[in-house]
Amino acid sequence: MIQNYRYYIALLIAVIIVWAAFYFFTDIVSYLLIAWVLSLIGQPFMRFFKGIHIGKFKINESIAAILTLICFAFIATGLVAAFVPLLVQQINELAKVDYAALQVSLSEPISKIDAWAHKYGMLTSNQNLIDEATNALKKWFDPSMFGDVFRTTLSTLSNLFVTIGSVTFITFFFLKDDKMFLNLLLAPVPTQYEPQVRHAVSEISRMLTRYFVGLLIQASIFSTIIALGLIFWGIPNALLIGLLGGLFNTIPYIGPIIGATMGCLIALTSNLQVDFYSEIIPILLKVIVTFSATQMLDNFVISTYVQSKSVQAHPLEIFLVVIMGAKLGGVWGMVLAIPTYTVLRVIAKIFLSEFKLVRTLTRDMTDETAPPTIS
Repeated sequence: MIQNYRYYIALLIAVIIVWAAFYFFTDIVSYLLIAWVLSLIGQPFMRFFKGIHIGKFKINESIAAILTLICFAFIATGLVAAFVPLLVQQINELAKVDYAALQVSLSEPISKIDAWAHKYGMLTSNQNLIDEATNALKKWFDPSMFGDVFRTTLSTLSNLFVTIGSVTFITFFFLKDDKMFLNLLLAPVPTQYEPQVRHAVSEISRMLTRYFVGLLIQASIFSTIIALGLIFWGIPNALLIGLLGGLFNTIPYIGPIIGATMGCLIALTSNLQVDFYSEIIPILLKVIVTFSATQMLDNFVISTYVQSKSVQAHPLEIFLVVIMGAKLGGVWGMVLAIPTYTVLRVIAKIFLSEFKLVRTLTRDMTDETAPPTIS
């Protein structure tokens, strides 16, 4: 009995230490966690490079880690190279638009939307849709804010470079020695609990590796299908819409809606000077149909496969966890909800399996290695 109390006291102390580390050293802990996740994603690259033999020459861990980081850099550079020219092109197209002629061509549909908004109480009798939209835009694009935006941008870029440099440096060592993160965690752990912590980290690494790699594959497939579908329909900026769609699709539930909305806006701004009824509406319908069909394929085939293989949780659990993540942290909370829940479930299964609630929540989880007993 006394030993059980000691066990729970030690567990409570560990939780307090982890909370204090997050609270007082948020940046450092974030760098470590991001580097750890990148090292998990990079493990397939590491295995590939270490398996290369050229005569008697064999690639060691250091060279494999460098090559893996180079692969990450190429992927990031490729994404930036794909995004930036398309965004610049979109801005140039917006700069060439004759907004006076545009207002005339859109006056009829805007009047119908304005009447609909008044009918259902979304606008009062003394409000006008165009005036309200103009006022909203002025709030977002107030010239007096440009100085603050410039200073904020410089500060953000400075922090971004520090973050990239720090994470890259840490990731190199985590890739070179895949036990380093585990050793950092084991440093403050009492010797008698080391087997359980090792087992927990092993299971967390296995499940998160499958989850993040699967998520990358899922986003890539989603982007490719969207882009190919829009190219088939002849929609301008299909690649940009596809990339944004795949990026936002990583946000559970609301991500596809955001992606489809962004796709419609890009398609709309690329065709501002054409007739609204005969040209713009068919284009928007094609974008919506493409996103809807791809989302159905993603929900019933791709996403189901990724979650069943990595998270090993009931869809209702995932839904509730994502909602709680949104409540606690907004969009970032939704993105991090599933991996965080996965980590907590593994920890609970290994350290708190005597509780019925824990056994119920983790009954679908399988271990590749037999868990050690807690003494």
